[in-house]
Amino acid sequence: MTVGATVALLVIGFAETLIFSVIAHLGKPPSFFGVLATLQGVGSILGGITAGAFLRRVGEVRGVGIGLGLFGLGDLFLVVHSLPVVLVGFFVAGVGIIWAIVAFTTALQTRTPLAIQGRVSAAADIFLSVAQTVSIAAGAALSTVVDYRILLVVLAAVVVASAAYLFTRRIAPPASFEPTAA
Repeated sequence: MTVGATVALLVIGFAETLIFSVIAHLGKPPSFFGVLATLQGVGSILGGITAGAFLRRVGEVRGVGIGLGLFGLGDLFLVVHSLPVVLVGFFVAGVGIIWAIVAFTTALQTRTPLAIQGRVSAAADIFLSVAQTVSIAAGAALSTVVDYRILLVVLAAVVVASAAYLFTRRIAPPASFEPTAA
């Protein structure tokens, strides 16, 4: 699960810079980002409200995959030069990213023995944080030489491929862990 999410995060950071190209091509000022971020926030709220039922239905690992898939699809919508399509893309990405985060965190907590949860969480955070930081820098550099739509298609393709990888994993339900005496 960590590998699939890390691969996705190696390109997700591209969006941090590319969104301003999307906004410019829509003919909007940079401050329009506030409107888009708000819409993504509304999607995230909906994702948060529905996350528990969603995870009970699909499980954590598949939940990460579906969440990442929605995020990738939402970012693919940013390629279309249409304000309504971009607005839908931000909303969909908001739902997807929250489902992925909640599923990932839940899996770490339910599938890791209590005695090592801190170490496992720290290791996962390092993998994910480094991948996202690298992708933000790479996206900023690439955006100066590659058309933003091409980079968004690459972002979506990698994220959806990572999502498909996670969605197809057959993972046993978490075992019941007994705390050990230190």
